Amino acid sequence: DGTVHGNVPSFSGYATAALGDPTCAFLTKRFVQLGDWRLAEFDDQHLTVSHRDGKTSAIYSRSGNRSYGPRTDYNSWNFDSGDILQGSAEGCVSISSTSYITSQSVTSTPEIVVKFSSDLAADIKGIEDLFKVYDGANAETELVITGASLKSGDPSTLQLALSSKPSSEVSYQVSTVGDVPTKDPLEIVPAGSVHDLTVASWDYLQIGNWRLGRTCELCDNSHFSISSDTSMLTSQIFQNTGTLHPGPRSDYNGFDVGADTGPTYSVDSIAFGDYGVQVRDWRIRQIDDTHLSVTHENGNVSRIYRSDGTLHGRVNSFSGYAAPLGEPKCAYLAESYLQIGDWRFSKYDATHLSVAHRE
Repeated sequence: DGTVHGNVPSFSGYATAALGDPTCAFLTKRFVQLGDWRLAEFDDQHLTVSHRDGKTSAIYSRSGNRSYGPRTDYNSWNFDSGDILQGSAEGCVSISSTSYITSQSVTSTPEIVVKFSSDLAADIKGIEDLFKVYDGANAETELVITGASLKSGDPSTLQLALSSKPSSEVSYQVSTVGDVPTKDPLEIVPAGSVHDLTVASWDYLQIGNWRLGRTCELCDNSHFSISSDTSMLTSQIFQNTGTLHPGPRSDYNGFDVGADTGPTYSVDSIAFGDYGVQVRDWRIRQIDDTHLSVTHENGNVSRIYRSDGTLHGRVNSFSGYAAPLGEPKCAYLAESYLQIGDWRFSKYDATHLSVAHRE
């Protein structure tokens, strides 16, 4: 995250293992790379320490001065690597996750999403032929991959289209059958890389033509939005900072699957509990007889609805995380409404979603 800390012996480079053979540790003319970190000669005056994710932790100057992050400038990860002088780039890039999203109403074909630890090269010809999806117990039983494309705005994510849906009774694996090039010519995802396929679901609740859901996987903050597909507009965004961002707006829409700010997905996406529902890292919960709140897992309350029809916000003592979610009790989703205790989020008509109390 760009911060700097010191004198924590448990983080010693000597504490856990022998140095071992070179793995993603190499020297070029401009930098030394150690995993996801680079110590680089940024220009003729500065040496920087920066992370692959875009944060710079430290800047050292020839004048003898230094400055610490977090900051986003002086980052060396856009440098061309050039030739390796010492060490090895093997192991720098790997498959981070492979997911099959069970709710496929948003796409016409089954799809597996493969995430990598670095951006892939653009326009890789025949990239679908570099992957294999198969039964982990019988590698000869394969699912046919019909196409592949990088996700718009996220070149570290590859979408593999399948000819048929994976069976719920089979544990699948995804592997590379050839070297997969990345944007850095020195780094590849080697043939033979294997990752277990996980089953994920979209992080939203759908009420008619409305979705209440988490959006924008790559954003620094977590967002929960209320949006419709009628005009592809977003009416309200709740942020984990406890702030509110009203519409109308066209980003952070739970129906805009291809957008950077579109819906997210996860393994444990939706869970109903005691007068509440959890959507990944957000909860909608009845707090007492008169209050319902929208809360992030960090404890920040973005919205409080009161039974007298008034709205309130950022009173963290009304957190939906103050108690365990518990077993489902008076919390359920129907076709046209979500009921949480004495409250309903309802598709009132073709153009309106309402939040109403039983009284």
